[in-house]
Formats: sequence, C-alpha cells, structure tokens
Amino acid sequence: MAKIDIKDFLVNPPKTARGEKTLQRICEAAEHIFYKKGYHESSIHDIANEAGVSVGTFYIYFESKLMLYKYLLISYGHNIRRYLTKAIEGATSRREAERLGLKAWLTYVTENRYVFNITFESLFIEQKLFEDYFLNFSEAYVQRLDQAKEEGDIVSIDTEVASFALMGISIFVGLHWVYFGDSKNRDDVVDQVMKMIDGMFTDEKSD
Repeated sequence: MAKIDIKDFLVNPPKTARGEKTLQRICEAAEHIFYKKGYHESSIHDIANEAGVSVGTFYIYFESKLMLYKYLLISYGHNIRRYLTKAIEGATSRREAERLGLKAWLTYVTENRYVFNITFESLFIEQKLFEDYFLNFSEAYVQRLDQAKEEGDIVSIDTEVASFALMGISIFVGLHWVYFGDSKNRDDVVDQVMKMIDGMFTDEKSD
C-alpha cells in the first residue's frame, strides 16, 4: 500500500507533465512573494502574476493561500530531511553524522535562502504549524540519537533536549552564514561547532 502523504490533502495533484510544471511555477512564485512581502501582505493575485498564470489556474491546485503555504512548509520539512539523510549516509559514527549533517545544512540554506523566512513566519500564521514543524524534526532526530545511545556512540543524555539544542545551533549558525555575510571557511565553522558538542560523543561504540 502506498504511503499517504499529508501534502496530498493540501493540493489537487496535477495529472500531466504540463500541470506539474505549472504547480512548480506557482510554488516558486509563492516562495518569492512570501519572502519579499510576507505571508499576510501577499495575495493570491500577487502569486498568480508572479507565476504567469491566472487566478483561476491557482484555484485548480490550491483552495486558498493558506493551503499553499502549508504545502510549502511541509515540503520544506520533507526536502530538508531527505537532503540531510542522504548527506550522512556514509557516516560510520554519530559524530561523523553530525559533522556531515551540519555541513550539508549550511549548503542547503545557502542554496535555499527563503527557508528561514517561510518557516519562521509560520509562528505568526498558525502557531501549531510552527510547533509541528520543529516537533517533527525533533522526533526524527531523537530516533537517530536514541539509536546512537543504544549503540554506545553517544553518552547517556536526554535525547529530546539534545535534539533541540543541536537544531538550535544549526539554525543560528545557518542564519549567520546566510544573512550576516559570514566569510569564514565552511569547514572551519563546522569544526568549531564540533568542538563545542564533542562531549556528547563516546570514543568507542559498544559491540
């Protein structure tokens, strides 16, 4: 049985390749408009104009601006997790996974500058969207940290607390990297973070 994706309930899925391209244009236009004007100051007309489609075409795919925003937010969450999971595939320890993951995150936010604006604005649209977005990340993170703790790869810590601490570090280092013009070498930045969190890792895995 195919896995049900909550995004499927937010969009009327296109049935043709042309429809896929139109949906992509609408989403890219919305990212740009939300970034430039903010969610509340943006209109469906703005998004349709930016995408080069009619307002009627917009409604073929989304029933409202809010449904489009939710679709973008959930898509970001899925895309980021998929991107980071792929980045750490070859890691042989939790320490290496954290290093590879942070470096990949800095690359992702450099290439996807809209991510911070769109995700953080959810707090002012529907607070539960904001909560669910980060709780979902934490839940997946905790599973990986629990596995590492069970294997003796990290010390005995509260993995939920650790997940939010590590996410917080990544978010604010990413903000500094993208928005504040940090010119430091990316590897040097990652090295400094790893020095700070080194105490959570053990020297050896258990058998």
